[in-house]
Amino acid sequence: RARKPPENRRTTALSFSQVRPKIANPAVGFLLTHLVLRAVIAHWEAHMTEADPIVAWSGFRDSFPGIGRPKSTEQAWAWWSDAINAALRPLHPRVQVTSDEDDAARRFGIDQPSVGAYTALMAQLVNLVVHEVPWQRCANEKCGKAFVRQSGRAAAGQNRSTGL
Repeated sequence: RARKPPENRRTTALSFSQVRPKIANPAVGFLLTHLVLRAVIAHWEAHMTEADPIVAWSGFRDSFPGIGRPKSTEQAWAWWSDAINAALRPLHPRVQVTSDEDDAARRFGIDQPSVGAYTALMAQLVNLVVHEVPWQRCANEKCGKAFVRQSGRAAAGQNRSTGL
């Protein structure tokens, strides 16, 4: 079983919610979003396979020299949690109240957030983390990809997570 992540002690963390809005060029913003998503997934994969999660953030050093990569495992975990929390911000429940001058016409409801692929992928990763789903590695030498459920060989369109 993988080690538990360290407690979220604040070290000099990179605030992804502050970095993202400052990027004016859409291509650079897309690259940063892509790198963050890859790093967050690679970080969790490293944790689940008992590898060093700092290596997962190496793409920043190459693409954004000013950001670099975390200097410690604690800082890597802080970056990881900051990136996920910033991506999940649109999913926080919101109450919507509509009314006229008349209290009888007041309506209450839940505001449905607009969710993009980035937020949806981060939410999927959070579900894997919360449920402590073990990761497996494809036995095919040419593949070697990490996965949690195998699809394509079970009956009736089912996915398998055991007996692989």
